[in-house]
Amino acid sequence: MHGKLPESPELTAIRERETTIGVPLDYQRDMAAASPGSALRLQEIGRIIRENQSVPESVAMMAALGAVMAEDCGECVQIYVNLALKAGVDKAIVKAALENHLSEMPTDLKLGFCFGRVVSENDPMLLEKGAALEARFGRKALVDLSLAIAMARFYPTVKRALGHSRSCAEVKVSL
Repeated sequence: MHGKLPESPELTAIRERETTIGVPLDYQRDMAAASPGSALRLQEIGRIIRENQSVPESVAMMAALGAVMAEDCGECVQIYVNLALKAGVDKAIVKAALENHLSEMPTDLKLGFCFGRVVSENDPMLLEKGAALEARFGRKALVDLSLAIAMARFYPTVKRALGHSRSCAEVKVSL
């Protein structure tokens, strides 16, 4: 019998992730071809960081969105827009974040978003935003959000290093 060879577990996982986040992951296919297993390890790191969050998922996604906006203005921003929407963040709030209309955001989501931005931009407001987050959610929140922020910035770095960066693509938020 002649037929199509089965897809590798790594390529299947990449395809499933693309469906979840709504953008192509060509750089992960490139990784998988050059270094089998590397894209699966990358996904596992992301999963571990998301486990046992001490803050609502929506706050973590907004922190990651704030971070990735400082790092990239293309597909990675679109990924975190999509993930924030999947986490239940209202489209109008995501749009307000993208347009820096912070007064239109609920306090917790604004706090997460601003924390992501100030960490990524090494802004002097970092200590103040971190203290506010800790007062609201506890010390573990700083640990959890720092990992979420670092991971959000990690993906654009990997893409850039592999020559797959496409900055300044239009970010779409349908209303």
